[in-house]
Amino acid sequence: MLGKCLLDYMSDQADRDSAKANIDRALRGETITESAWSGKEELNHFFFEVHHTPVYDKAGKIIGVAVLAFNLTEKKNSDELYSQQKKQINERVEELERLNKIMVDRELKMIELKNEIKQLKNIK
Repeated sequence: MLGKCLLDYMSDQADRDSAKANIDRALRGETITESAWSGKEELNHFFFEVHHTPVYDKAGKIIGVAVLAFNLTEKKNSDELYSQQKKQINERVEELERLNKIMVDRELKMIELKNEIKQLKNIK
């Protein structure tokens, strides 16, 4: 939206305040990249990566700010789902490893007891 003010398109006050602060920083010559949730969670809630870059004229004077935003909501949601599933899988693996140890220990004890029984039978 070349020539438009980004703030005119933002309805959430916290988002507007954050964007205004980044625009002001860019107008002072800073380049900013941020990733954050935007919008109200109960309405439109998106995850963006936003770049604010100063725009210079031929004389090197800052004349504006270029803002480039990438909607990464699906990726963020996928990453969070992946993390949750990975945690669940790791918990299951730990549980299975504990059960396996119990089962192996039980089998070893059974072998030991069978050997003792054999020895006792041979004593008679």
